[in-house]
Amino acid sequence: MNKNYHDNPEQGWWQGRNDGDEWLQQRWWQVVEAIAFDEISKKDIQHSIVLAGFACDEGVVRNKGRAGAAKGPEALRHNCSNLPVYFSQEKKIYDTGNVVCTDKNLEAAQISLSAIVSAILARKGFPLLLGGGHEILYGHYCGTQKNFPGKNIGVINFDAHFDLRSDAETGATSGSGFYQIAEDCKKEHNKFLYFALGIQEAGNTHELFERAKALDVDYILAHDFHYSKLEKIKAQLQIFLDKTEVVCLTIDLDVFASGDAPGVSAPAAGGLRYDFLFYEVMRLLAGSGKIVSMDIAELNPEFDIDNRTAKLAANIIFDWVKLFYET
Repeated sequence: MNKNYHDNPEQGWWQGRNDGDEWLQQRWWQVVEAIAFDEISKKDIQHSIVLAGFACDEGVVRNKGRAGAAKGPEALRHNCSNLPVYFSQEKKIYDTGNVVCTDKNLEAAQISLSAIVSAILARKGFPLLLGGGHEILYGHYCGTQKNFPGKNIGVINFDAHFDLRSDAETGATSGSGFYQIAEDCKKEHNKFLYFALGIQEAGNTHELFERAKALDVDYILAHDFHYSKLEKIKAQLQIFLDKTEVVCLTIDLDVFASGDAPGVSAPAAGGLRYDFLFYEVMRLLAGSGKIVSMDIAELNPEFDIDNRTAKLAANIIFDWVKLFYET
């Protein structure tokens, strides 16, 4: 990995309220352990959560979105610091720092992220990536693919947008990740397995819907993500999961209603809520045993109101970690 695109973690990034030193009193800031990238190979991180930030929004800028998501990892760590510990003492959470993109070389940053994801997976850890723009996806996927050659790798994406834009003119962007993956799958004669939940018709051109159709993308519109259709949604997801051997999970925070998540790169008027329905879907995914990595994308603190978006993202992370350590 090119160290010019990586900042090692600092334990001081994790600070918060102290309710005591007994395990039942502790919060994340007291238990997260910072480890340098070079130390990953020396740590026993098997079945442990390993955090990595992607302090980059160059893909958002190229995609004509609102800059600011590069500060997302900092805001996420701040809002996760005071989360209570709901796992046993033998369970661990590590932080391996940030991928950075200081010279606008997004492609190099994605390669560095890929190396980190690959290193974590090689040691049987669970990469939980803190974005950053949704260009985080491509590095996330490539790092996963390196560790599971020949496997049917699927991606489940909570997003208002398909992110199937061609990268022919601008290079990689926050909106081209799935197009890049589809092109790679085509070259390598692999199946392109993609399921999107929360897609908004108002946020995608007709061409993108046609491209999704041509690529056999499974998706559920935001309008159809409803309590009354929970069993149907779970059945659709199970059919998709049955096609896969390994799955990357990506959550673009613009999938949520803008009132709940104003601090994103491309806010939408409608959107999902983080409620019982969403949690039940997460429970299904965690219970499948096929999710091997996860990212949270598009948190833009520059436009957040009362830390609503950061707190929402922290709550998603909290619930996922709790589900992960229960399975």
